Amino acid sequence: MGTSAIIESNMSDSKACLNARALLAEIEPLKQRFDLAYERCRATNTTIDKEEARKALALLNEKIELFKRSLLLETLEKIHLDEQYASQVTLLKQSKFAYDSLRPDESGSVVDCIYSTGVDARAHLLPTLPEIIKRMGERSGFIRSKIDQGFTRLLLVPFVRNVENMIDELRGYLQRRQNQGSPALPKRMDVNLVASTPLYKEAGMQEKLMYNLGLLGEGYKGKSKREMVSRMHYEKSWGDGWQILLVRPDAKDEKKTTILSAKELTAPARSDWDFDYAEPDKLSANEFLKQLRLAQEIGEDSSRYGEEAMTLEAWMVDLCAHIEQADQQLMETEAVLAGSCSLAGGAVPYVYIDSSSFIKVVLDQVAPELESDVANFRSVVPI
Repeated sequence: MGTSAIIESNMSDSKACLNARALLAEIEPLKQRFDLAYERCRATNTTIDKEEARKALALLNEKIELFKRSLLLETLEKIHLDEQYASQVTLLKQSKFAYDSLRPDESGSVVDCIYSTGVDARAHLLPTLPEIIKRMGERSGFIRSKIDQGFTRLLLVPFVRNVENMIDELRGYLQRRQNQGSPALPKRMDVNLVASTPLYKEAGMQEKLMYNLGLLGEGYKGKSKREMVSRMHYEKSWGDGWQILLVRPDAKDEKKTTILSAKELTAPARSDWDFDYAEPDKLSANEFLKQLRLAQEIGEDSSRYGEEAMTLEAWMVDLCAHIEQADQQLMETEAVLAGSCSLAGGAVPYVYIDSSSFIKVVLDQVAPELESDVANFRSVVPI
């Protein structure tokens, strides 16, 4: 059985899959055309034959890219990305993390847009679903590999928003959902989002939070949100200050995540490296961030490649999404959000939900060098 036959035998009959099959059928004759042109070019070394080989290669590469994107679309159909996007938009409006507005598009037609007001007092538009899919298509192989690893849930995070405002909005959301009888929230619940430290008091305006979003580039590490949003606007960064993330469906799935072993930590990056993964019992925020950074240096051979630590803002949206999907009361859980840290002393946000007698959402902080259960660290995949 040939390669194309093997691939086709594992495909479904979805629209995206049928398109991929059609493209695959076109690739093989193009490959044959290029092989013939290449051999002729080697034999004659004439300008005409060189040009023919270049054209054949360009056509082949174009079809291969289209095929890769078709495979991505099939994968996105399996995780119901369109339904997830619509659900997230509804959630953002229900939580008041974002609002909708009618605005003219490039053609002059009035369309419904979702926006969130940033710390710079500007309205930042949420990327549309076609824009997100197009962005994913630019790294289709990588996105498919992360989805295969379990990052199957979409999370739309208005990172530009003031942290203190988001905390107030989360408090109001929890109260409303409790009054509406959400099965995730019992009648007895502390909705005041207990903050045991002054870190979250005017966190946005006072710039008491710094961020470790290393995948945005060196210029974004250790910056306040105001600095980051200003730079994003100046550089016209994709997403207009929104974080478009893929996360695992449940925090418990983090326990299955492999952490870089000591062997990998000290090993030079090699494309054929046979990684020996191990899960340490304890890990600090500093060590977690170090391993994520090293994974980027190693490249796609690392299972952690392309991941970054979850921020406080992403956790709040994730909590709301979990409440909407839950059919039973929230269980006790905790997370160390190493994507954020406080300006004073570098303490890392720590959150937990206490459900021993009634649910209480607590915002706290821990020292970055303090070791914690590895399952408490959340990572995300930015689009």
